[in-house]
Amino acid sequence: MSESQQVVKVTIADRLFRIKSNSDNHAERIKSVAQYVDNKFQQIAKERPTLSYVDAMTLTTMNICEELFTEKLKNELQQ
Repeated sequence: MSESQQVVKVTIADRLFRIKSNSDNHAERIKSVAQYVDNKFQQIAKERPTLSYVDAMTLTTMNICEELFTEKLKNELQQ
């Protein structure tokens, strides 16, 4: 790891992840994204407590991707 890189520790779904970052701005973005993913995961886990970790994370991923696709479509339609 170069001197300009740092390791950002984030927790998603009660699991610690160490992610390399190349700047303070990037580190803050990583933390924000991780918090967003964790919030989405916690919401699904609360609504569906019988789901396994993998199933809850898969639904989290699908929901976030749906948000992304919706925004992409909106942007494409505006152009």
